[in-house]
Amino acid sequence: METTQIVGMDNLLPTIEQAKLCGIIKEPSQINLETRQRFKINGIVIGVLITTIIGVSLFYYYTTKTAKEKEE
Repeated sequence: METTQIVGMDNLLPTIEQAKLCGIIKEPSQINLETRQRFKINGIVIGVLITTIIGVSLFYYYTTKTAKEKEE
């Protein structure tokens, strides 16, 4: 755990304000921004996975179809 030293006039702030200043307590807007970013990243990862699965499935279908046509 890191120690944070508050210098100057910030030392006179109430404890809650000092914690907000250091980033220990997050504002609701920061929490909303972090959850939006998390959902965006999760959406991108899920999209890449779905696209990869569809691509591999189509590749498998195409290779089996061409192999059957070559046999005939």
